[in-house]
Amino acid sequence: MWEARKRLGRQGFCGAPIDDLLRHIADRLPAIRQAAGVECLISKWDAEALAKYPNARTVDVTDLLVDAFEPNDRQRAHAASIRTVAPVPIEQFEAEMRRQGH
Repeated sequence: MWEARKRLGRQGFCGAPIDDLLRHIADRLPAIRQAAGVECLISKWDAEALAKYPNARTVDVTDLLVDAFEPNDRQRAHAASIRTVAPVPIEQFEAEMRRQGH
């Protein structure tokens, strides 16, 4: 359980990849890409992948992705609050988890 929680923490607070989460809404991703007018989804924190598309425009699809999970109001508010915080380095996150005894 703690491993899953740490993985979610890395994803929510460190900008770690969310591929495992996107698998749950894989059938909705084509419609999300179409609604956003994009061909592919790349994390804004993935500089290496973004560098492959230097002339591409950036489109924030966060709300579309969150909506695909059909969150309740509390979950939606939590997702919105995470967006207001810059990612922390994974090492810092893991040190904090260890400090808390996890």
